[in-house]
Amino acid sequence: VRDSDLETITREGTTTSREPMGQLYQLYERVLGARQYNSNSLGILRGVLAMVYISSKTTPLPAKAIATFLGKDHRFVGLTEQSIRMIISGLLPVLYEDGTSRGAVRVYHPSFLDFIEENLGQHGWDRLDHLHYAISDGCLSVMRDQLEFNICQLGDASLLNRDVKDMKEHISKLISPELQYACFHWFTHLLK
Repeated sequence: VRDSDLETITREGTTTSREPMGQLYQLYERVLGARQYNSNSLGILRGVLAMVYISSKTTPLPAKAIATFLGKDHRFVGLTEQSIRMIISGLLPVLYEDGTSRGAVRVYHPSFLDFIEENLGQHGWDRLDHLHYAISDGCLSVMRDQLEFNICQLGDASLLNRDVKDMKEHISKLISPELQYACFHWFTHLLK
């Protein structure tokens, strides 16, 4: 966001919007509109933001997991982790990759999540129920592709989790964030 844009927003003082967050939402619109997007890239941007919004409500996901889930949707085939990272780098005023949480993509301020929620189902954004359906479908695909017997490579698969030394390390090392997310949240998305 250029200084001149910020000056314009703050100089205007009042907003025509009746929403209490009007000026802040105008700022977010400027951040998103700072680059020119064709209809395909705008759809990808909105898909990434919607995925960030939805996963922020449960377990924020890293760029690779976002690419995996979105890649299950025919509109986003070929979307890569690198593509997601490029989108995030273009939205650094509002998004960042958390260095302490396996690179989870997070928003700097919760009001940006409110902004996304306000736009879902409008102005070319997918409806929330469609997104939940697509994500539940993606969860099932991820589980089908990645689940396997003795996934944590334990010597004795009959052991209970509590009896396995360093179980958390086994999980974080051998089970991808997208599979962990899918196993925990597929049903929640299906019900919405």
